[in-house]
Parts: sequence; structure tokens; C-alpha cells
Amino acid sequence: MKYMYVGQEKLINKYLGFLVQDYLMSFSINIVPNTTGIENPTYIYSYYNSSGCFSIVEIAQRDEWTCFFSNKPTIDIDTMHKISNHEFLYKHVYSKRQFLMQIAQYIKKSISKHNSFWGISMEVQK
Repeated sequence: MKYMYVGQEKLINKYLGFLVQDYLMSFSINIVPNTTGIENPTYIYSYYNSSGCFSIVEIAQRDEWTCFFSNKPTIDIDTMHKISNHEFLYKHVYSKRQFLMQIAQYIKKSISKHNSFWGISMEVQK
């Protein structure tokens, strides 16, 4: 399947790429074709380490973005629904840049104070 949203990946990494660069988290993209009731694929952008996983799920057809985070490293959407500690939905994100900027600011502040964000520990720092 051809990956259609390369621009989204670049945009996400522009704001959240510090998780890979500074904290050595892994990054992956998982494309889920034809999610129930959705004709276009769903894109899952995940940052993870052995402590947990933070994912942005993009349902492009509906212009919805959902964020999941878990204390178990996973990039599988079915597993995410079962084990996710929290989920928050931003339907029809008005400004994806603003959305990503706010998430990045929160994560940076949380790492600075607690060396973790949403329960995901940072094991290696720059």
C-alpha cells in the first residue's frame, strides 16, 4: 500500500522528533487498511521505548486525530484499545501545528519535571 501522508510524518516529527533525537525513543508508522466503517487507511505514528508507547492515530477520512499512551510498548491498534491507560480525541483538528505544538510543550515540561510523560519514563537523555 502506498503511503499517502508523508507530509503528516514530517509535520509530526518537526514537533515531536526530539523524543527520538534527545531521548532515543523509537518511531514507527503503522498503516491499518480499511478500519471498520472507514474506507481509507488509518495511520498510527508511534514513539515508544521499553517503558511505554505514545501514539497519534490519524483517521484521515474523518480528519480526526486520537492520542493513546500506555505503559506497554505497542504499535498495534487493537492492543492499544485494550491496554491504553488514557485516550483523548481531537475531532477535526483546526490546526494540526497548534495541536502538535501543545502536545510537544506538555511533553517537554513533563520530562523536565519528572523525567517521564504520561507514565512513560525517559531512560536515556542527551
